[in-house]
Amino acid sequence: MEKEKEYKGIGTIDALTAGFSLVARRFWILLIPIALNVFIWLGPRLSVAPLAQQVADMMQTSATLSAGQYEDAFAETSQMLSQWGDSANLFALFAVALPQLSVLSQGAVAATLDNWPLTLLLVVALLAGGTYVAVAYLTLIAQQVRSAGGFAQGLLARSALNWWRLVALGGVLLGVGLILLVPIAMLTGVIALFSSAGAMVLASLAAWGAMLGAMSFYFYLFFVPDAIVLDGARIRSAVTRSLAVVRRNTGASLVLILATIILTVGLGVIWGAISGTSAGVAAGIIGNAYVGSALVAASLIFYGSRWSALEQEIVAAQPGTEMS
Repeated sequence: MEKEKEYKGIGTIDALTAGFSLVARRFWILLIPIALNVFIWLGPRLSVAPLAQQVADMMQTSATLSAGQYEDAFAETSQMLSQWGDSANLFALFAVALPQLSVLSQGAVAATLDNWPLTLLLVVALLAGGTYVAVAYLTLIAQQVRSAGGFAQGLLARSALNWWRLVALGGVLLGVGLILLVPIAMLTGVIALFSSAGAMVLASLAAWGAMLGAMSFYFYLFFVPDAIVLDGARIRSAVTRSLAVVRRNTGASLVLILATIILTVGLGVIWGAISGTSAGVAAGIIGNAYVGSALVAASLIFYGSRWSALEQEIVAAQPGTEMS
């Protein structure tokens, strides 16, 4: 019993407590998400209103040409797109992977985009830059979890390597999803030629299968970013480590993931409720950055402890190995 307890690793509640404690001691970690959220809130806006209106007009035309239940759906979607375009800020993509408070941008419009190729190019550039900033933020927190303190030596270069690995993994997962979904979509189209009811059944089954598959990927690969930024693991090694930690600690991993989702969503409702004033928005930005950063730290602490315990267990199981 003593040996089993020794290899167990940190508990979920202890990991969450340690994560919140770490960020409270090193509050400067919050500067990155706070600065970007304030920029999105008060900084200049990059508007896509003309492009959103183009799509809304197409949807409205479809509503006019269609009949029955689809007419109302097209019309409602058209109105929603038009309203979204009036308030959308493309700069928000730069903080898409950071703890972000959903608030209405109050800054003046810096530029209005009405060219599709240029807009798509900007979207790719903002997503690339935003994900790099997010990875640098994760790498910085990982440095604190390793108790090195301060800013990591070679942070920019290490973040670039970590960013590339995560983007490559995302590309692989996207490719796998397309390989699985494209044949199903083609089969659904063929069946629709003979039976619309059969096509709808197949499409529903495919949607449920895709949702369950995405949830499984999210669960078993949850600690892949942790392994990359904390251990510097390559993609294959990071996937292997995440699978091993989750399979060895299924219940504890599930509790941590659910706690992360519940805290993020639940507190997000609170931040939204107090965002009616400038003071409320400011408080929400700081609170959301603190909780989000603490949850990231808790995940890194949990993964690091459980993987270390698992490694020790593997070593102890080797023939002729004695644990001191």
